[in-house]
Amino acid sequence: MFVGAAIGAILRLSPEELQALQQLLPKSSLEKSYWIAVSLTGGFCEEVLYRGYLFKQARAVTGSLAVALVFQAGMYAIAHVTLPLKIVASVSVLGLFLGGLASWRKSLVPGMIAHSGISLVGGLFSSM
Repeated sequence: MFVGAAIGAILRLSPEELQALQQLLPKSSLEKSYWIAVSLTGGFCEEVLYRGYLFKQARAVTGSLAVALVFQAGMYAIAHVTLPLKIVASVSVLGLFLGGLASWRKSLVPGMIAHSGISLVGGLFSSM
């Protein structure tokens, strides 16, 4: 989260980009309850797909940890391309971090927890 905040501070979103991003954030209690559900399922499903399947397949095909990390982070960033481009850059760094975490811990669970937590905090406690 700190690295993402630092990248965000460096890249500075324009007012138009901030407004577009703000449209995605939950406002009502119902939207917030949906946000929680999506954050939890997204944290689980995206970790299984990107850090589980894609990372392991890329590593098996290339034999390279670095290539697998970059590949899965790139695919993860592409999946978030509907966000402002500067946010996509932060997402790619997050993908590298989560891939490194999965590789280091040899488990997807820490990444699932971190991913879900980042999504929850980003949506429910954003000061936008």
